[in-house]
Amino acid sequence: MENIIDKLKEITGIRFEYYQRKFLERRIHFRVKNLEINSYKEYLDYLSAHPSESACFLDKFTINYTYFFRNYEIFERFEEFIRQFIVGLKRPIRIWSAPCATGEEPYSIAMLFDKLKKKIINFPEYEIVASDIDKTALAIAKNGVYGEYSIHEIPKNYVETYFTKRDTHLGPKFTLTDEIRNRVEFFEEDIIRGHKKNTKYDVIFCRNLLIYIQKEAKEKLLRNLANHLVHGGLLILGKTEMLMNTFSSFKSIDTNNHFYVKHQLSPDIVLKKEKVKKQLELDEKVKHEEPEKKGQLVKIMDKKGFNITPETKTVKIKTARVKKPVQGDKEDTIQSREKKLDQREVQTIHRLHQIEIKENQLKEKEQLLIQREIQLEQRELLIGLREKQLEQKIAEFGENEKKKISNKRGGPNNNQKGRGRKSVNPKLVASALPNSENSDQIIHPNIKGELNIPIGHYAIINSHNEGNQSTKFSIYGLTSGIALILADKVNKVYAISHIIEPKSKSKKNGSSLLFPHRYINTSVSSLLDNTLYHGANKENIEALVIGGAKNIYEKDNISQKNIDAIKKELFSKHIMIEKEFLGGISELSLLYDTVTNNLYVKKKWEEEFRKVYSN
Repeated sequence: MENIIDKLKEITGIRFEYYQRKFLERRIHFRVKNLEINSYKEYLDYLSAHPSESACFLDKFTINYTYFFRNYEIFERFEEFIRQFIVGLKRPIRIWSAPCATGEEPYSIAMLFDKLKKKIINFPEYEIVASDIDKTALAIAKNGVYGEYSIHEIPKNYVETYFTKRDTHLGPKFTLTDEIRNRVEFFEEDIIRGHKKNTKYDVIFCRNLLIYIQKEAKEKLLRNLANHLVHGGLLILGKTEMLMNTFSSFKSIDTNNHFYVKHQLSPDIVLKKEKVKKQLELDEKVKHEEPEKKGQLVKIMDKKGFNITPETKTVKIKTARVKKPVQGDKEDTIQSREKKLDQREVQTIHRLHQIEIKENQLKEKEQLLIQREIQLEQRELLIGLREKQLEQKIAEFGENEKKKISNKRGGPNNNQKGRGRKSVNPKLVASALPNSENSDQIIHPNIKGELNIPIGHYAIINSHNEGNQSTKFSIYGLTSGIALILADKVNKVYAISHIIEPKSKSKKNGSSLLFPHRYINTSVSSLLDNTLYHGANKENIEALVIGGAKNIYEKDNISQKNIDAIKKELFSKHIMIEKEFLGGISELSLLYDTVTNNLYVKKKWEEEFRKVYSN
């Protein structure tokens, strides 16, 4: 393994020691398995004999999962920031997107800025640069042609304005207009080692890189980013990334969206950065200004304005930081009034900001209550359904027993009590109980031949088991919850669970024991154990994660908490996420075919499923 890493480092020039070791090893293992090579030594020889392999490895090593306007709420908040930032700005805005992958992020920024420039009078010029380590991804970005998935979250008016659609044998393709393509400058670089341009940026997008690199590399990267950001400039991180308080160069101004400002003392200064800059320049000028009348005599006045200085005595001012003659002049008076007005304005903005914070806190509490009500209703419905199932099974069992007793009493052998009577099967009754073993496993397919997974349930498909009744998983109506699929494609063992919360809110563990697949912290372990029990090899297991859509009724930001929790849990179990389809605002349905290993999704307004993953 060490020799392979050294060889890749020699060929690509990338410092792989910056990245999480487990992540790096799994990517190498993926290439070895994909090439059907028997050992790491053979792969090392293959690297030497096939120079193009380094590019193939790099393409799989980098995480190029992206689409236009990914996490749309980020861009809405970013637009608010830009509208405030440009007030009084007399130069171009400079933006850096890194790592930019296949270009969807910087192009999204370019489209947003083009829209703002057409709406806002005197909107400044702007420069957007984007960099990545992956040559293949950059080639796609520069070409500007994308598939249907890349635009699935983009507002409709953007598609109509900035793309040209054409049908191909691989499905519809969407080509960006030259106007937008020419707005972004792409180049190759390893941003952890440094940046090729000697430029200070107003905004830096660096989303979803920190989670994959080591602590030392994080610190080095953040120093590089800070060095290329103007004072008061904005750094935007990924939804699962955040900075510790120990990194003093940045101040958080939006904890939900992970917005950080360089050397920012309070959010108010972001809003009034030009006024603050003007005040600093004024203070600096006064500090170095020589007094016109050094040693000037002034009268000492009491608080009521009366002269309490003897006529023959004066007081000499030795320091003249602020020039204030007794008579004063209009210029000093105006400057003093301007300063006071600026201070009042900053205080007013601060008070408004505090009000907004309190309003948001109240909204979050209100949303939490609504979410709890929805969850309680779902639980009550589930319990009611299970109670009906139990009552039905008990009733059926009672009727069957009555018929058997009646038949035996009327038959020739009715004098032989109990002969031929079958004893009650305790497993039959136990299977009807809500807390019974395996009651949350889906075994029987629906009328479509799919194993349809309700909330808090799971299913297993072992392709070597002739007793399998289905080869497909499905979930309909997936919103803020998570669909987790674990797949060992070598041994052909597959599992799925439908999770609704990060962990049980109950102080007791009863709920998580009865319904382990409702909660991320118990479902991942349980599902992994089940796949291993059915013959999977942990080294081969990969995860597909779907869901986490933002529901308008959700409270406590449950969708994002689910996304963060599932990634954290899978990382702790050393399970690689092969494909993620997370976020957005639409309810989803999914279909996974274990024969073809194809994943299909359908949004609420879509009529048909579309393939989003194939291997």
